[in-house]
Amino acid sequence: MQGRIQCQSEVGTGTTFTVELPIIDRLESNYTENEVFQHDQDQNPNKNNIQRRILIVDDSKIVRRVLVGLFQKRKWQTEEAEDGKKGMEKFMNGEYDVVLMDKNMPGVMDGLKLTRLLRSFGEMTGRARKDLCLIGMTGEVEEVETKWKEAGVDRVLVKPLNSEGVLSCIDGFFDAG
Repeated sequence: MQGRIQCQSEVGTGTTFTVELPIIDRLESNYTENEVFQHDQDQNPNKNNIQRRILIVDDSKIVRRVLVGLFQKRKWQTEEAEDGKKGMEKFMNGEYDVVLMDKNMPGVMDGLKLTRLLRSFGEMTGRARKDLCLIGMTGEVEEVETKWKEAGVDRVLVKPLNSEGVLSCIDGFFDAG
């Protein structure tokens, strides 16, 4: 498997276990999307056949592909953008129920700036919707939720993401209606 496990212990301080496993780039492997996600059971299936249109804005191709695969299991429509500028362009030309965006993206527009622009675009054009769910995604934990909320997101997900957390976040927004 080419991984390793380490244990470091100091009397009176504690023990640290470190587990390192190689990550296989599923996008470049011989697996199909169905094979990659077949063991990831959706605990909240789309029982009511509710259709969602989702825009995923993240500079990581792997994150985008994993989310697309997850949403395809529910037969939700998805579009992708690899940075904030392209995400804004897609948003202006489309209709979405959910926009998931990464906080730290290269280029001129990060997730916080994109969030502010999405909210102001809706207000300026008369297309502001209370049922538009904006979800911020980040690997940072400290003080991030406050920054996201100030920018205008409805929910914050901390990476690494898991399918149940992502789906519960989206379902929870629409169930709270």
